[in-house]
Amino acid sequence: GEVPTYKALFNWEVNDLVRLRGGYQLANRAPNINELFLDASTQALTMRGPDYCRSDTRELSGNHPSNPNRAAAQALCAALIGNNTSEFSADPDNYMGGRGDGVVLQSNSGNRNLRSEEGETWTMGGIFRSPFQNAWLENATLSVDWYKAEISDAIASVGAQTSYDLCFNRDGRSNPTYALNDANGVCANIIRDEVNGEAVQVNAQFQNLGLIKTSGVDVNLNWAAGLADLGFNAPGSLALNMSVSRLFEFKAQEFPTAQALENAGTLARGGMFDWRMVTTLRYMQNNWDLALNWRHLPAVDSAQKVTDPNTSIKGADAYDIFNLTGNINLSETLAISGGIDNLFNAEPERIGAGQVLNIAGVNGGGTVVLNGAGSTSAGYYDVLGRRYFVNVKLRF
Repeated sequence: GEVPTYKALFNWEVNDLVRLRGGYQLANRAPNINELFLDASTQALTMRGPDYCRSDTRELSGNHPSNPNRAAAQALCAALIGNNTSEFSADPDNYMGGRGDGVVLQSNSGNRNLRSEEGETWTMGGIFRSPFQNAWLENATLSVDWYKAEISDAIASVGAQTSYDLCFNRDGRSNPTYALNDANGVCANIIRDEVNGEAVQVNAQFQNLGLIKTSGVDVNLNWAAGLADLGFNAPGSLALNMSVSRLFEFKAQEFPTAQALENAGTLARGGMFDWRMVTTLRYMQNNWDLALNWRHLPAVDSAQKVTDPNTSIKGADAYDIFNLTGNINLSETLAISGGIDNLFNAEPERIGAGQVLNIAGVNGGGTVVLNGAGSTSAGYYDVLGRRYFVNVKLRF
């Protein structure tokens, strides 16, 4: 069928000092060939096991003696099996059929009934030039842009473990009535043997799932001035560029019945910092220039904080890294550039660690991780240390 997409943008130059811009866009992403037509392929997966329908399961929302909804869980198991004369139905309280190691087959395949992902985006901002006739301020330009985006019907596949967890209401919200026709539609993915009742396969088709909401503001400042104009008895000029991004929210809902969880301020989804800043100060004179780049990341919580507010897993402290670069044009045909990355040899932040104990100086100082070795994120925290580089460019 038809899928609408449109946008309305405006760009208004109020005067020489102010320009406003913004707009609204409704966008769609159609499912790709793989998501639509992927041939079924099967893989063996190990779940937490024993599975939800065995009487020795460790899943408290399954066929576990302490589950207050055990009868409903057993009824769901029977419905998934689809045979009232199966080994499970004969004695559900003591059912030990199938494998106890949690191994199940997962069938991955495309889905021709997928709908397009839909995204709405709102933007509003402006560019503001300094109105002051002062050497310190006249060459300053500030841009501020606010955005808000919402994506619905995100396309993804649901794995075997997740299908069982949602079907058997492990989170207490996904399927409270233990209905075979659950709101998330994941119980239909589960296939069990009609005779012995064991877990056989879980179909992991691509489906339209979840919702993402995010908003924030991006600020950029540019400034330049000659040192002589600033009153200094020195040649050359300075230029400053500062970019600051502020994330107000990044809420993600994985399934229709799931709670929308806030990811901002955590390392979830690759790193959702509350804000970040990059600043470059450059000195220029005739045929050469020197630049100092400073990147700052604030303290951030661990990814586990999203689903477990009381987690003991540590995030990361604030992080600063500096890079120094220089360029010189020796002639019209020869140029040399070089620099020092990680100028002060900043160590990468350790993330994913458990409780960290500080050791007293009389005992040698330092720290010890009491739970988990920890790791880092090379995309944000430099793991190579201080290093040097030189480039030579020769034009013919």
